[in-house]
Amino acid sequence: MKKRLPASTIKKELNHILEQFHLLENDQLKNAAVVLFGKDTLVHYPQCELRMARFKDTTRHEFLDSDLSHGNLFYLLEEGELFAKRHISVAAKITAESFRRVETPQIPYDVVREALINGLCHRDYSLRGGSVGLAFYSNRIEILSSGGLQSGMTIKQIKKGYSNPRNKRIAFVLHQCGYIEHWGRGIEEMIKGCVTAGLSEPTFENETMEFKVIFPLAEQGVETTKEASFNLPADLSAKQQDIMSALIKQKGNPMKLKELQEFLGNRYPERTLRRELNTLKEKGLIARSGHTNKVVWFVKE
Repeated sequence: MKKRLPASTIKKELNHILEQFHLLENDQLKNAAVVLFGKDTLVHYPQCELRMARFKDTTRHEFLDSDLSHGNLFYLLEEGELFAKRHISVAAKITAESFRRVETPQIPYDVVREALINGLCHRDYSLRGGSVGLAFYSNRIEILSSGGLQSGMTIKQIKKGYSNPRNKRIAFVLHQCGYIEHWGRGIEEMIKGCVTAGLSEPTFENETMEFKVIFPLAEQGVETTKEASFNLPADLSAKQQDIMSALIKQKGNPMKLKELQEFLGNRYPERTLRRELNTLKEKGLIARSGHTNKVVWFVKE
């Protein structure tokens, strides 16, 4: 994505930057500033929350995975992306032309990311008990955000590109940072992405207290990758699932600790990563070989 902020921006005083973003007025921070950049939101802004779940079938009766995150918008977006990539199945086939494996996600990652950004940007943050939800079922993905459409707005209008952001300061910052490309194009991009991928169009449900985007999922028509068919125990923590997902993706290519740490985006300190790897080894899910600085980790068959 293109960034619209000039490089000179980061050299300016913090107060000046916040004023440019319309997040500071009379030396007082706006609520939008906390939603976007707050470091400790749970105490005074419990609504800065993302609920994530993977259900076994088409109902909420049985969980396969769940997580709950509190933090600013950018942190929640990152957590949602990680969860989505963990649970979007990937199909693979060998092409006759190149004899290479071609992998196709069950739904384009960008489509889900766009819906998640929209949910975090346009939800009603005045509802202290509200949140954004990301739910995976066997036949669909749902993204829910607290607060329905603003009074007077309809689903028909937003599908045509009508835009009147509830949180104008938040939308402005996301646009300036390149997370929103064009005003009013989010819904259109979701629909286009699904149709291009050969999926049904997403459906939208608007209620007084909640707005929902539903992405129907089709059955994979080709052989699934080892990552998609690998069943993880239900008692793994979010960190352990993240690590397992990374190792499964690299199956056949054992990874050193530093390599794994970089593959995971340096999200976990070395001590934490080493502890979780040893726990996974004790559970019999992974193994190690080598000595000292040549130790590598890999998924057990």
